Amino acid sequence: MNDSLNHMRLLLHGLGVDLACESRGLLAPLSDALGEFGVESFEAGVAPIHGAIRPYQQHEVLRYLSNSAVRLNGPNELVEIYQQDERFWMIDDRWGLCELNVLKGNFRSWVLETAPADANWIVE
Repeated sequence: MNDSLNHMRLLLHGLGVDLACESRGLLAPLSDALGEFGVESFEAGVAPIHGAIRPYQQHEVLRYLSNSAVRLNGPNELVEIYQQDERFWMIDDRWGLCELNVLKGNFRSWVLETAPADANWIVE
């Protein structure tokens, strides 16, 4: 962890990740899983991916969903995956949903406050 209790800068095998987590239940599992990759700052030439993990709030999530996204085949019936151009969404009722924008190099995840999944499992 870096600047604050909920912000991490990571260097994962040469890939920079700038991650902010506002889901308090995930702070310790994130630190346990990724702490060894933490850095104070990125070296010159490292363009990090920006990520945010937030508590699920329907009004916020709806702003990022697309009605014209196409459903893709997921790994199982518990996970739904959608795509529109460079954006992908993964919805999992056990923990929440994630939006990945490969063109912009960012992701957002929204975690259900009453997620039935274990926090360590969600981080994995």
